[in-house]
Amino acid sequence: MVTSPLATVADLGRVLPPAFGLSVADAALRAFGVEARDIRGLVDGQQWRRGILTLRWLLDRVRPESESVGETVSRVVIEWCGFEPPELQLVVRSEGYEDRVDFAWPRRGVLAESDGYGKYLLDADGMFSALRREKAREDRLRRSCRAFARWDWEDTMRVAPLAARLSAAGVVRRHPRNETMLATLRTNPRSLRSVEKPPFA
Repeated sequence: MVTSPLATVADLGRVLPPAFGLSVADAALRAFGVEARDIRGLVDGQQWRRGILTLRWLLDRVRPESESVGETVSRVVIEWCGFEPPELQLVVRSEGYEDRVDFAWPRRGVLAESDGYGKYLLDADGMFSALRREKAREDRLRRSCRAFARWDWEDTMRVAPLAARLSAAGVVRRHPRNETMLATLRTNPRSLRSVEKPPFA
């Protein structure tokens, strides 16, 4: 039996660790036009209450602007570490180009990227054109802001490297770390490639 995107979001949001359930919901909004209010309406009409608190947490945060799992998980790690919330997919206009950046704190002059490596694959003619374009793009972004931060998936799952990069860039912590929510990242061990347990700091 095939379930609808709406039902899939509701079902997975109940049972996945919160960051990954949110990733499913973000993707559904982005790819299938699912609306958060529709998910909420479906959930409110169900008698099955398992995972309802996680679903409500998810529905308060779902955003179609996150374009990958890495961006969604980064976003909640930023929240759980207590940093002020970023703007998503800000368009930076400079040097005749328009470059979108994953995260931005305009008042702080900080731009940041959650790195996915697919964009660095070789193109058909074997040249590193994608890498050159990304390097030129990052150089433009760095020239247009006070501080620039970049991290990858493992930095996000380890938490401490991502937090260190944001602190070094000047992003302010507004709240204490939410250790309970950060610990939920440990419940998805398949997401860690080279360490058994992430060294949270």
